[in-house]
Amino acid sequence: MKCAFVDLDGTLVNLPTDHEECKRLLGVSFYKDVPQSKYCVIDVYEGAAVGKSEMIREADRFMTGLQELSYYIVLVTRTGKRAVDLCMKKFRWLCPDLILSRDEATHLKPDARHVTLFIHADKIDKDSIVVGDSWHDAELAKALGLTYYNSVSAAMKGLGLRKSLHNDGVYSEELKFLKEYGKSPTLDCGSGGRRGGDVCIDKIPGADFVADMTDLPFSAETFNSVFMIHSLEHVNDFHKAISEAWRVLKVDGILGVVVPTQKMSYLDPDHKHHEHPGWWEDIVELNKFELIARKNIKSEFDDKPVDFSVALVFKKVNG
Repeated sequence: MKCAFVDLDGTLVNLPTDHEECKRLLGVSFYKDVPQSKYCVIDVYEGAAVGKSEMIREADRFMTGLQELSYYIVLVTRTGKRAVDLCMKKFRWLCPDLILSRDEATHLKPDARHVTLFIHADKIDKDSIVVGDSWHDAELAKALGLTYYNSVSAAMKGLGLRKSLHNDGVYSEELKFLKEYGKSPTLDCGSGGRRGGDVCIDKIPGADFVADMTDLPFSAETFNSVFMIHSLEHVNDFHKAISEAWRVLKVDGILGVVVPTQKMSYLDPDHKHHEHPGWWEDIVELNKFELIARKNIKSEFDDKPVDFSVALVFKKVNG
């Protein structure tokens, strides 16, 4: 049986339970120390939180996608059944095939028996998955020997349930905007299979130079332009990457950067940064760049146009 073991709170639904107050009332530091006879206290706090709960974006589409892919959907949660039932009434798309809350479980996840006491391990297909947002879920996946996704977004991407928003049309528009300001020779950092410059560096084979954006293999003042199209958001130390771009650019050289908007960035769990107020001020101030142009780029999401990315053009300031 191909199963999808899916967490509830923090994965499908944001349930703002006042856990600290609840633990103080119970006199414990960890819920694992609460006897089943006291679960009714947690139920009160979780039930109160349901009224303020919100759906994780794409969670309903994810559940529908699992059904279309013939997954047997098992809600495996440390939340109580009362709150789960209230969530199911509030979010009508929340319709798993089996619910395993803390009230049904003798052993809570990450203990595999939270699952295997109800579904024998031999009946769980190797293509089954675990989707959650905490170490409990990651450890459950490890115990069951299954693929783990740390968010709905990651699962949607991994299962092919979402079409790429960064398609050729969007890329062409982003590149066209940057090229209005850039000039050869241009270094394209992290372009992958797409080429936006005269020289391409990437961490994967196939680029002109296999290198990291934070340690460019070029002399100072080599290029008139440096483009970073949907690559900077994947770098841990983005300031170092920007400093390296400044170093290899000639005076008055152009740095063109494209990153996802904040709303769209969540779609890729590998993103470490996105456009937000104040971020670009740091780049300008700390790296001697002047922002000279910006443009919002649209793509299709849920069959509607959305602001998908932000393209920015900076000029290197001497000094």
